[in-house]
Amino acid sequence: VDEQACDDRGIPALPFHRTVNVAVGEHAFSLMMALAKKTVETNKLLTIEALKAEGWPAREYDRRHTANSNWARISGVKNMFGSTLGIVGLGSVGRYVANWANAFDMEVIYTQRNQLNDELESEFNARFVSLDELFERSDFVSIHVPLNESTKGLVGAKQLENAKPGIIIVNIARADIIQKGALLSALDAGKIGGVGMDVHYKEPGDDNDPFLPYKNVVMSPHIAIGSRVNGAVDMEAMISNIANGISS
Repeated sequence: VDEQACDDRGIPALPFHRTVNVAVGEHAFSLMMALAKKTVETNKLLTIEALKAEGWPAREYDRRHTANSNWARISGVKNMFGSTLGIVGLGSVGRYVANWANAFDMEVIYTQRNQLNDELESEFNARFVSLDELFERSDFVSIHVPLNESTKGLVGAKQLENAKPGIIIVNIARADIIQKGALLSALDAGKIGGVGMDVHYKEPGDDNDPFLPYKNVVMSPHIAIGSRVNGAVDMEAMISNIANGISS
């Protein structure tokens, strides 16, 4: 919203920070962390037998290990700090994710239709790149754009085939922003370290969802918005803004 244009025309512009956006950003970041640390893949696999049953090359502790650290030999566990996060859409949700990424000492790059001004880029410590470069450079990608004619199928075979090996992709926006077939092909080819999905190509889903067999895909049933209380809090703030605008 062009606040100056509204002010010039005597139209009150009263923005507010939506609780829902914070909740959605939190969910995106939690999916990134779950995939980076393999917390879902290794959940409750505490014995050698359980680990081996799931394909992990576990072995008994010996003195070559450091204080029992990763005795199970779980490979592919990633650090957040020092890594690069690519955000597709540095809007109201993506900016929360950028702030948390900065707190984790991650480099933040972003892409969207229009580049932000220098002041905003400095505020979120983010650098503008093309979509292709974002996938080539990022260890993690988080998608935060709306679904429309220009974003449907935005991410396809070109980006996924040229992506940084082991990339972790989180989509809490809309499933169709990523081309389904291209994503499945990239998973089959072992190009992708993990995928986090809170949005799906069919909702509600069914037992035939092609992403279910992949151990490195974490799927939640479109719950990023969190408690319905979040929406009620936002509605209360909106009504309060309208009342203040009318009375001023």
